[in-house]
Amino acid sequence: MELTTEAAQAFLAQPRIGTIAIERKGGAPLAIPIWYDYAPGGDLRVITPPGTFKAKLLRAAGRCTLVVDEMEPRIVFVSVECDLVDELPPSKDHNRMMATRYLSPEAVEGFVAAMPAEALFVLRPTRWRTGDLS
Repeated sequence: MELTTEAAQAFLAQPRIGTIAIERKGGAPLAIPIWYDYAPGGDLRVITPPGTFKAKLLRAAGRCTLVVDEMEPRIVFVSVECDLVDELPPSKDHNRMMATRYLSPEAVEGFVAAMPAEALFVLRPTRWRTGDLS
């Protein structure tokens, strides 16, 4: 059964680990776990160092798919195709924003201090696929 738009957006808004898939010319798509930020009705945001393979592929493709799933207490997934709409230069503030979503408050500043400043990629959802298999 498909999720309603509201349920899919609420599911995606929770702090989960997603898998981003980015097409690659002449090879299989890159699919790699990633932290992301999302608020219902808005754009997705991901961070990565600007010189990484992932960042280069995302710029070249101009689009990606993010898949987020849950196996317990039920089997649910949201897959959202996105267009790249913006890239903001590297900033420790981007690291802090993402770390605050995923880490305990006492771990945030240690993470920010240890990681290089990351670029923020803004992704606009264009197509949703969902399922609740429970």
